[in-house]
Amino acid sequence: MASVTADAVVSGWVGAGLGAVLVGALVSTALGAGFSSAAGVLGLEGHPWTDAMLLVASVLQLLNFPRGTALGVFGMWVLLAREPRTRFAPPRPDFALVR
Repeated sequence: MASVTADAVVSGWVGAGLGAVLVGALVSTALGAGFSSAAGVLGLEGHPWTDAMLLVASVLQLLNFPRGTALGVFGMWVLLAREPRTRFAPPRPDFALVR
């Protein structure tokens, strides 16, 4: 019967920990991409809760260091500004030109 050394046990736990971190990063990336895509499509249709979906995607991106963290912080900064609706609203047509 083979004996298990302490080094093998420690390396097993380290490997399991790194695997869990990588799986978590992969899942948060996939969820963030899904929320961003859905919010983009629904935002084009003018749904009012698009900002909430983009905020969820920004929070999920915070887990992906370093680029996802930067994108998540920027997304939260833009979405939590005072008037995000006016920033992303389509321009109004000029009715003086319409007959």
